[in-house]
Amino acid sequence: MYFDKEGNFILRHVKANWKLLETKTMTDKIIDIPSKAVPYFSSLGTILWSSKGELWEQNKNDLQKEKIMPVNADSIEILNKVKKPTEAGFHRKYYYLDDHYLLIAAHHDKNLQSTYYMLDQGKKLVIIPENTDRIKHLQASNDGENFIWTEENYNKPPVVMAKIKSSASRTVYQYNAQDKGAKTIAKKKLYYKGVNNEDLQTSLFLPPYFDSKKKYPVALLIYEKQQELTDKYLVPTFKNTRGFNARLLPESGYLVLIPDINCNDRGAALAALDCINDVLDELSKVEQVDMKKIALMGQSFGGYETNFIATHSNRFAAFISGASMSYIIHMGNSLILLWTGTEDKNVDQEETRTFFSALRKYRKIVIALFYTGEAHTLTKYPAQKDYTLRMLDWYDYFLKDKRNIPWINKQMKGAYIFFMSYNYHIFVR
Repeated sequence: MYFDKEGNFILRHVKANWKLLETKTMTDKIIDIPSKAVPYFSSLGTILWSSKGELWEQNKNDLQKEKIMPVNADSIEILNKVKKPTEAGFHRKYYYLDDHYLLIAAHHDKNLQSTYYMLDQGKKLVIIPENTDRIKHLQASNDGENFIWTEENYNKPPVVMAKIKSSASRTVYQYNAQDKGAKTIAKKKLYYKGVNNEDLQTSLFLPPYFDSKKKYPVALLIYEKQQELTDKYLVPTFKNTRGFNARLLPESGYLVLIPDINCNDRGAALAALDCINDVLDELSKVEQVDMKKIALMGQSFGGYETNFIATHSNRFAAFISGASMSYIIHMGNSLILLWTGTEDKNVDQEETRTFFSALRKYRKIVIALFYTGEAHTLTKYPAQKDYTLRMLDWYDYFLKDKRNIPWINKQMKGAYIFFMSYNYHIFVR
C-alpha cells in the first residue's frame, strides 16, 4: 500500500491490478497500469508511475495519464521521494514527492550502468553521465542549482562529489585515499540462464596481480539477486556482519564468485541448486578456475540454500553456513563450517545445532561455532574478526591443503562444538 502525504488516497496492488481508494468518499477505482510499475504521489496532486524505461503522470480524479519522460533504460527510479512508515503495518507507507523537480536514475540491467537526471518543468538535465559507479545520496539544493552525491566502486574508495548546474563535477572529499591496493582487484561478468530461462549474471572478482597461467580456488557466496551490491567498495576490514570478506579473499589468492539466483514453483532450495549448477557450468569455462577447489558459503537464507546444496551436490570441496535454517533432508556429503549467534531472534540457534548433529550422525566433517551474545549477524568486532580468520583458515585447509591449522585438526579426530565468548576462551564439548 502507498499513501499520499495527507492520507487522502491509498494505492493498493490487489492480485494483478492497481486500485486507488479515495478515503474521504471511500471511492475505489481500478487503474490501468502495469502491475510492476512503481507509484509516487507528486506535489502537484498527480500520481507519477515509473514503468521500465518510461515515466507517466496520471490525474487522480479522471485517471487520464500521459508519458512525460521516455528514456532508453530498463528501469527508472525517482530518487527524491519521501518514504515514511505508517501504523498500517509492513509494506504500507507514505510515498510522495515534496520537490517541484525530479531527481531520476535510469538503470540498464545488462551492463549495470546508470544515468542520473533532473527533470524540471519538462526540461531534462544530465547530472551524472552514464557510468557503472555506485551513486548514492544524490541531493539538490532547493533552487535546483547545486548537487551533491557519493560515488564508489569495488576497486574505488568512496568520494563525495559536488556540481553546479551545467558545470563539471568536482571532488569534495576522498575516503581512504591511501588504499592503493583496491585498484589491483579486477572483476569480470559471466552470464547464464535462470530457472525461468531469464538472463542472469554473476560477478567474478580476480586476485591482485592475477596470473592467467595459474589455477585458483574459488569462494562462492549465495543469497538472492546480488549484482546491485557488487559495485560497493571492497573495504579492507574485519568488520563483516555476514562473515563474508570480498577483499580479504582475493588478496589471499582466491577467486570470489557472487551470482544471482531466482526461484520458481519448485521451491527456493531446488531452484537455488539448479541456478548454482548453471553458474558452475559457466565458471568451468574460465581456464584459471580449479573446479575441484570450490567452496560455497551463505548466511541466513543463503545459509539455508548452502545447507540444502551441501546435501544434494558433490561439486564443492567445502561449505560455510551461518545463522541458517536446516530442516532439510540430511544427506550431507561434504565439509561444513557452521556458525550462529546465541541470541539470534531470526533463526533459532537450535537449527544450527540440529544440522550439526545430523551431519555428525553420518560421520561428516563439520564444526559449529556459537558466538555468545551475537544475533542474526555478527555485530561486535571481536566476533567479526574471529570468524573472518576462521573462514580463511577453513578455505586454506580444504582448498589450499594447508594442514597446520590446530583448531581444524582437532575436528579430524572427533566432533566438536566451539562456544565463542568475547574473552575468547574456547570451551569444547
